[in-house]
Amino acid sequence: MNNQIIKYEFSLVKRTDYAITVTNKLLSLPLIEKADVFAESGLKKFQYPNNDYKGAIQDSTKAIEIYSKEPYYYRYRSWAKKKLGDLAGVLYDQNKEIELAPLNPNSYLNRAYTKSQLNDLAGAVSDYSQALEIEPTNSYYYNYRADIKRKQGDFTGAILDYTKIIELNEIARTGYYMRGKVKHQIGDKTYCKDWKAASELGNANAAKLFETHCSNIM
Repeated sequence: MNNQIIKYEFSLVKRTDYAITVTNKLLSLPLIEKADVFAESGLKKFQYPNNDYKGAIQDSTKAIEIYSKEPYYYRYRSWAKKKLGDLAGVLYDQNKEIELAPLNPNSYLNRAYTKSQLNDLAGAVSDYSQALEIEPTNSYYYNYRADIKRKQGDFTGAILDYTKIIELNEIARTGYYMRGKVKHQIGDKTYCKDWKAASELGNANAAKLFETHCSNIM
């Protein structure tokens, strides 16, 4: 089997599912190898300089028809659909991908982004929360979720997520900066402290905001 296609079914899955997955893979090996030919062809058509997105969809679809249990085939097809602006089709493939491999956090991130493009903000928050259940200390996931909560008008929830980013300390300067922006938006007078902290950690945007809004306050 060509190593170009990296299958994540063998990682980020429960041990109880692992044996079943491997057994199914071994029993279906001839089908998988045949399907991989089309999947790899579709991937090449998708990539620059070919940019043949319709051809990529056709080949990925053929791979799925041959072996429908490989999540990456759906991911490849969703990439091409996205290039053609077919967000409903992208969402369908992302749903199938998650159905087949429910413990990959990146799958939820991708679907959350699609849902936000479709203005399903509640669905996007739910998917970011699912990703956080798998990787609860990932600062970036909290940041993504907080941004959607801001769009929803859930400022309290956004502040909680930005506070969690600060606690995790990986991208604390972003947490301080964005928490300050939300506080400024809702009239919480402590926003200057957050921008000052972000500035001291090297956030240039926070430094500008602090100079503009806070130089005469603190």
